Amino acid sequence: MRYDVFDSLDWLFTDSKPRTKPTEVASLLAPRGGRPGFQVLLEGVPEGTKVSFGSRGLADNEGHRIESVFGNLLHSVPVECNTGEDGFTARNRPPAEGVSRKAPFRCFDAIEPITLRTRTWENEPAAFYVEVAVPRSARPGVYSGEIEIAAGKETVTVPVKLEVAAACLPAKSALSLTTWFSTDSMATYHGLKLWSSGHWRMIRRYAELMVSYHHDTFRAPLNLVDYKKGADGHWTFNFRRLERLMRTMIDAGMTRIEGGHLGGCERWGMPEMYLYASPELWERKVRLASPEAQEFLAQFLPAWRVFLERHGWYEMLCQHVADEPTKGALCDYTAAACAVRKYLPGTPIIDAVEFAHLGAAVDWWVPKIDDYERDREIYEMHRSHGDRIWCYTCCKPGGRFMNRLLDFPLLRVRLLAWGCAKYDLAGYLHWALNSWDRDKSPFEQSVKREATLEPDGTRNDLPAGDKCIVYPGPDGPWSSMRFEAQREGWEDHALLMMARKRLGPEQFDKLVSKTVRGFSDFTDDPTTFRRQYRTLLKLVSE
Repeated sequence: MRYDVFDSLDWLFTDSKPRTKPTEVASLLAPRGGRPGFQVLLEGVPEGTKVSFGSRGLADNEGHRIESVFGNLLHSVPVECNTGEDGFTARNRPPAEGVSRKAPFRCFDAIEPITLRTRTWENEPAAFYVEVAVPRSARPGVYSGEIEIAAGKETVTVPVKLEVAAACLPAKSALSLTTWFSTDSMATYHGLKLWSSGHWRMIRRYAELMVSYHHDTFRAPLNLVDYKKGADGHWTFNFRRLERLMRTMIDAGMTRIEGGHLGGCERWGMPEMYLYASPELWERKVRLASPEAQEFLAQFLPAWRVFLERHGWYEMLCQHVADEPTKGALCDYTAAACAVRKYLPGTPIIDAVEFAHLGAAVDWWVPKIDDYERDREIYEMHRSHGDRIWCYTCCKPGGRFMNRLLDFPLLRVRLLAWGCAKYDLAGYLHWALNSWDRDKSPFEQSVKREATLEPDGTRNDLPAGDKCIVYPGPDGPWSSMRFEAQREGWEDHALLMMARKRLGPEQFDKLVSKTVRGFSDFTDDPTTFRRQYRTLLKLVSE
């Protein structure tokens, strides 16, 4: 049975085949504490074939061993339409520059850990992702070994060579990361009753996965609070369900809380922002600047503070006001921000923003990466006054920008953290960990048609990969090739921060710029990137 080894930064597709001159040895390079991986493509494996994985670990010439080698079966997901040049999809606009392939196609993204019941799927070749977990205590040097993949009655043996550098990754990344998640999807896609004991166990599995992929921040959705208004106009708030969710995330290792959004627009870009925290007031479309909304906030925000202080969580809080405020929404946004200033003293306000001139209403600015570069002078002025700058991507930007979309090269996902290092940004936000459609499996549909409603009444699609970066397995969440690339990018960021301590500002910028000059100007060849990565590892290992 023929096989071929591929870089973890190469996309594999359902029509991929072993090359004429296949790579037969997996060669890896990693710091101590790293988790490098590679892909293996087998030829001629029928659908429904049972597969298994085996490894005796890796060893160096002196007998030091690395035992943790994991095998996974890859599964494909569809890309029905390419991303557009300015984001969304190319259904009604030009396609983005440098997409990995013209749609439609299916690429291998979902990663299923191999168990006794793992079998290949219909209409898919047998593709695998193998990962090595290098202990922080590992001795630097060259390790060798083999892995075995059995498909039916046939087995292939793949030699593995791993070079472990002296550099050791820290236990915690300096680059903050938050990805908003859907607790509803954690129930429905696993056949669990909402808020049942099984659902809570599943939420814990998702939380542990996120932490192991360098998430330190989570959003606490305020719609989980039980709100009741008495006849006298006084509100009461029950935080019991939200408390359990927050405790689950914090026990898993999260260290920062994003207080959920207080308000939002009915459709993107509209000037009116309505109170979102209370379902009743959202239904009646009560504007944030109105006396009724301000009275609600005057009661809710102090109660939110008391709840957080009682659990010792208040110092962990940063607070959302409303998502993506535009210039027209300045009145409602600043009214709610003033309430946060008054009732949550010392708490930084964080929001994804569409407008750079919100003044003292924001402390932690989160512009899209293209907006940051366009308005960099303004955001750096905010930073000079003590503010923090994060960044985000979503259905935009498209073009040649970095993003975590399914038709973009995997290297663009990994380099997001390099862009943050270049500009010294404090964190990255994305809106969707697992926002799968209710009526379509993520293995059947990736593009969400006409999902966004614009101010002029037109609708745009969410591009493939925007709404999720993990997949629902039978027993819990599955990672993805994009999630692995993002994780390794965060680990690269830790190495870059080590390099920054050794170099002057100009030298550091020169080092980073060999790989990333900006969010749309970067090395796009995995082979070239691997050489530059080796240079970085050598520097921080000396």
